Amino acid sequence: MIIVYSELKKLLPNLNVSGRKLADDFTLIGHFCAGYKELSSHSGLDSESVDFWYDLEVRAANRPDCLGYIGLATDLSAFYKINLLLPSVETGYMQSLHNLDIKISTPQYVKSLQATKLIDLKIQPSPAWLQQLLNLHNINPINNLVDITNYIMLLYGIPCHAFDAKKIDNKLDWTTSKSEEKAVTFDGTILNLQEGNLVIKSGEQIVSMSSIGGENSGIDTYTTEAIVEVAIYDPTRVHKDNRALNIQTEAGSRLEKYITPGSLSQIIHHIQMLVVELCHGKLTNDNFSFENYIYTPLHIPFDSNLPSKYAGTNISTEESYEILSRLGCIKNPDGTITPPRERGDITQEEDLVEEVIRIYGYNKIGIENPIENSLKKDITPLVIKLSESIKNILVELGYDEIRGWPLIKTDQKIPEVSKEKYTTTQNSMNDEYFTLRQSIVETLTIQADIYSRFKVPSSKIFEIGKIFYQKDNQNIEAHSLGIYTTNPKDLDLISEKLNTQLTWKSHGSFYETILSNTSDFKEYTNNLPDTNAYELTTQITELDANIAFDKQQNPVDLLEKYFAKIDQNILWSLVIKDYFFDQKTGEHKYTFTACYYNCESSLAKQIHLEAFDLV
Repeated sequence: MIIVYSELKKLLPNLNVSGRKLADDFTLIGHFCAGYKELSSHSGLDSESVDFWYDLEVRAANRPDCLGYIGLATDLSAFYKINLLLPSVETGYMQSLHNLDIKISTPQYVKSLQATKLIDLKIQPSPAWLQQLLNLHNINPINNLVDITNYIMLLYGIPCHAFDAKKIDNKLDWTTSKSEEKAVTFDGTILNLQEGNLVIKSGEQIVSMSSIGGENSGIDTYTTEAIVEVAIYDPTRVHKDNRALNIQTEAGSRLEKYITPGSLSQIIHHIQMLVVELCHGKLTNDNFSFENYIYTPLHIPFDSNLPSKYAGTNISTEESYEILSRLGCIKNPDGTITPPRERGDITQEEDLVEEVIRIYGYNKIGIENPIENSLKKDITPLVIKLSESIKNILVELGYDEIRGWPLIKTDQKIPEVSKEKYTTTQNSMNDEYFTLRQSIVETLTIQADIYSRFKVPSSKIFEIGKIFYQKDNQNIEAHSLGIYTTNPKDLDLISEKLNTQLTWKSHGSFYETILSNTSDFKEYTNNLPDTNAYELTTQITELDANIAFDKQQNPVDLLEKYFAKIDQNILWSLVIKDYFFDQKTGEHKYTFTACYYNCESSLAKQIHLEAFDLV
């Protein structure tokens, strides 16, 4: 996200820190600054002033309010203890709320929406300051009305959109697309829609998507009347649509976040003021408001001593309440705290404590004097201790641990081991992996197949992780152990070393047990040396060698002899598989098995023949 220093100063007139310090402080309060640079003067600063451009990585998953200048300025106001000057916006324009012909046919996808109609517009290029600001944010200036909507998005972090009222016949409908419908974006891109995409229609004509406007409804120099809307949608629906249709826009990246509706009226009023000022337009009583979000103010208990206890340094009660106040929180008469509506990430006392410490400054927390030295009670869950004990046992038995992905493809389901209803993710990382596994075996088989393809000898692998399923309409998570082995006796050894009985389910050479059901066991530790992990790039080549000696040999000496003759960078393993004394010849015959990795089989054979003098 791009931020310009001079724009921040409009909201924080007393901001007076160097460009470098602001970059460091952004990072300190949780908005990582990936880089900054000095700019020439612009945007109303005097000619002798300098300006700065910042590239922030706003963690928008839980702070979508900081996708706009106001959210970031609020944080800086609290951090620097300076006043926040919000835009002065007159209210009272929207006297009638339902005169516009707007329909919400898919209320499940629309959280909140407000719209207004504007007339007698003069569409022309924006003033220089606005064009410069948009260019700095990598947004192309279009015209004064479109640029106003983009400016509002940068300021509040919530996208808005303008339609030519005459092109859409003064009516809009938020609905979903039918299979094989098409939409044409403002830049002429044709989108092949799927059934269920969220679209905005005028009659049967698609005039916009949630994240990008349409070619047939855009604002141009001939526009004299417009309908401007600002809306907050179901982020999962927007994310799926953007991904399926390959839509990448500033608006889309914001609408995919869990924005808490809070300031839509303010935004509409601000748009109206700017349109009067920059488009010389007139307001109407044709407005619309829709709310499908019930806001209940939270009353969160807050112990003002907790920030000091958590941070290990003294943070006064007065400072704690001042920080929360500057962040927009309200202290109620009963001592509880109500966070601002747009801060949907603050829901419990720990969140308030975190906010106080974050703004107080992690750099002020000393490390010399811990708050207390008393030994804390061990709160490690038993299932974690059990998992660690099992890992120790299995590694001691020669097993490799694998870490599988809890998400699987549809064709990776194993009906024989998965009996319950599957749980799926709404906001998965890709279109293929969206189902949560019900059994460790479903991911363990994938790794076992990889070992087989690479011809890893005597594969013994295990995985400990979570499985997910639905039972009695409840989502259930459980820790599970999966083992791939050809020696089931190892299962008895695990129970023996833990001094408990584990219940196993088998699926061929795969075995699984639910660890969450085991609480009575003996912890098991070992002192194994550190081992290395190897990446296999080719199949393992397994070769035998039969070597005869006049006298019986010490197996350890033999192995050391041939180990020294083979490059350790390609030798996976070397064992004596068999010994035989030939009474007829009086020879002692040893059979070696050598496995070579990350080299072509032809090279492995050549090295093998030379090492064992078989040429």
